[in-house]
Amino acid sequence: MPRVCLIVFFLFGMLLAVCGQNKESKADAEMVEKLRRSKPDTGRVRLLNQIGEVHLNVSRRSEKDLQRAVYYLRKAVQLSDSLPAHAGWRKLDSHCLLGEALIASKQIDEAEGVFNSITKAQHALGDVEGEAETWFRKANALMNVELEWEETDSSYARAARLYHSVCNFSDEIEVRLEMADAHSRWGHNALAEREFLSLINLSRQHECVHLSHACYLLSALHRYMGNFNKGLTYAMEALKVMHDTGDTTGAATCYGELGLQYQELNRPAESEFYYKKCLAVREKMHVQQFIIYRTASLLVTELIKQKKTREALRLLEGLKERNPPNGPSEAATMAQSLAYCYADLGDYALAEKNFMAMVRGYREGEWNSEVILIGDYDVGKFYVDRKQFTKAEPFLQHALKEAFTTSMSRRKDIHYMLFKTDSAGGRFAHALHHFQQYKLLNDTIFDEVKSRQIEELHIQYQTEQKDADIRLKDDNIALLTRQSQLQDATLLQARVIRNLTLGALALLALVLGLVYNQNRIKQRANLRLERQQEEINQTNFSLQLLVNEKDWLVREIHHRVKNNFHMVMGLLGTQAAYLQSEEALRALVDSQHRIHTMSLIHQKLYQTENLSAIAMTDYIHELVEYLKDSFDTRHIRFVVSSERLDLDFSHSLPIGLILNEAITNAIKFAFPGQREGTINLSLRHLSIHELCLTIADDGVGLPPGFETQKVSMGINLMRGLTEDISGVFSMESHLGTTIRVTFPYQETASKIATVTGAKATSVSH
Repeated sequence: MPRVCLIVFFLFGMLLAVCGQNKESKADAEMVEKLRRSKPDTGRVRLLNQIGEVHLNVSRRSEKDLQRAVYYLRKAVQLSDSLPAHAGWRKLDSHCLLGEALIASKQIDEAEGVFNSITKAQHALGDVEGEAETWFRKANALMNVELEWEETDSSYARAARLYHSVCNFSDEIEVRLEMADAHSRWGHNALAEREFLSLINLSRQHECVHLSHACYLLSALHRYMGNFNKGLTYAMEALKVMHDTGDTTGAATCYGELGLQYQELNRPAESEFYYKKCLAVREKMHVQQFIIYRTASLLVTELIKQKKTREALRLLEGLKERNPPNGPSEAATMAQSLAYCYADLGDYALAEKNFMAMVRGYREGEWNSEVILIGDYDVGKFYVDRKQFTKAEPFLQHALKEAFTTSMSRRKDIHYMLFKTDSAGGRFAHALHHFQQYKLLNDTIFDEVKSRQIEELHIQYQTEQKDADIRLKDDNIALLTRQSQLQDATLLQARVIRNLTLGALALLALVLGLVYNQNRIKQRANLRLERQQEEINQTNFSLQLLVNEKDWLVREIHHRVKNNFHMVMGLLGTQAAYLQSEEALRALVDSQHRIHTMSLIHQKLYQTENLSAIAMTDYIHELVEYLKDSFDTRHIRFVVSSERLDLDFSHSLPIGLILNEAITNAIKFAFPGQREGTINLSLRHLSIHELCLTIADDGVGLPPGFETQKVSMGINLMRGLTEDISGVFSMESHLGTTIRVTFPYQETASKIATVTGAKATSVSH
């Protein structure tokens, strides 16, 4: 059953890889189609750069990808060179990308010409930082293909000098860190160590910029050299700097390096702890899946050392479920981890099958040489442990060819396993050579660790000895002084103790007396306060009864006033039945509307909790509904847009009467002949202490020469009511009629629910 699952797993990985290639092809086709439709301007330059960059940075880049990248970037350079100076804003970017693509395709001479033209142009423009960045990009491109190491070193150095000349210490340190890392990759370990130490000191002088990364790189260098104690020291320093500065961007690398250091020191518990932290951070950051799988593989080896193989299998299953492998490299890394587990569980056939799948996956693509080396190392160790030396030899020989890329500890193990295979094959001269190399590396690692421990103990001993000598001299001097003063001090101490005892007793007696007196005073004060509280409670109860009675009386008054208004309206209606004059009837109807407006005010007052203020939004809606029922308004649409605010009785009654007059006039005269129209009503703040009432219609407007005519009673009434609230009345006619009343209002007795412009808006027909 496990073998069937493994076959399905690899088929699924291949399917994901094919799907990924199809998605990349589809995205490439879409960009090419956009390019075909584009105009020959900076937009096309940008598209050409994007397509070229996609092919340059594609995962598992092929020779065809490099050719396509160079093709599109040449087009971008040609187009950007042909554009006017003010339009070629992507010109230098296109040139840099072309230079990087040419280096990747190993066309070094042409790339040199491209980069030289860029730096000359930037130098002429005085763009020092741009020139430094170009040299930096060139150096990184050369470093990625591991060519022209002298030119790479020179490019890094030029970039660093330029950044230094403009006091850009952050970028200078970054460039010099990359240069020192390149030196370590080329095997110049002593030079790289000196550079890293110098950069650590420089970083501390400039706000610890890149300090954590510098410590990490120095830690990795010592790990590859076999100086594990030094490596662990700098790895812990990198972690400390990260915590002190709060910059966690390099957390995963710090945790991973600590895991590797403890792995080399054969401390699997500590290594497991940091590998788990590293894996959690990388999964959270969604880094490349291969890096996540590689971290999990390292964690599995430490779990197996602690006999936690079942836990390791569960970890791998969970990782596959959360993050299924999406390509051959991830599938190969997963197979490598599974092989570790099956080998430890004794299922050697399934372990061997996984190891072979790992080898095929790693050798299909252009993977990191150290990754392939570790794979060959693992397979060779697996066969050596099974005493299958013939099968182990080719893998170990292949690992030995790339051993310069790995740590001294792994090189030592490779020589020891080759010693075993050559001995088993009768090649004793070769076996002796490999054993000598093994001993040399092993002694180097041991001596380095031992020397450091002895040196630390020696320094610690010297420091303690010096401190002891100083303390001894000080003690002798102090002893002579104390002997001469001992008797006087003893007598003085006795007198002081006696005086202090007497003083303490007297002070204690005084404190007890004060405490007792204060307690008596507090008891009497508490009794007085209790009696006063009872009186206050009784008074509050009586006042509450009076307040409740007053509220009931006020509500009853408003209710009776409302009923009286309704009675008056009824009397007016009865009187209307005996009148023949149309003008008199209209006057009675208008009076009924005005009385209803005042009646509605009193009704709102006794129906709400607040007996002194009216919620104007609800009041306006009810007034509009009443007037709509009183007239034929099917052709008129009413729009109420009012802030949610309360007005006291002295303002709400005049405002209600003004609304009644204005709306009634609009209904009667603004829309003759059943003409359709809209009446807009608004009550809002102009400022914190000023309100504005607006009644606007889109009807026929005022007749010509209206100002010279006799003013009606309704307009006089509105003007008089406006003066009652110290307001300003205005009426204008433009595409209809607009009446506006602006008046001051101090918010004391009422509260505005939303002063900043929250409105209650409604539309009715």
